Amino acid sequence: MAVNGAIILAAGSVAVFLQRRPTWIRWQRWVTGTLLGAVGVKLAIDAPAPAVTT
Repeated sequence: MAVNGAIILAAGSVAVFLQRRPTWIRWQRWVTGTLLGAVGVKLAIDAPAPAVTT
């Protein structure tokens, strides 16, 4: 319970910090979008392994 409480307090502090700094929010959105786009490209490029027939 103490760990969960600490996580909640830390998340609230981070939220307040980010809310006061719009540059951080823009940076976070850019990084998140880039990572999601990279995952999408990786999934689109990867071909499934061929089925093994015996």
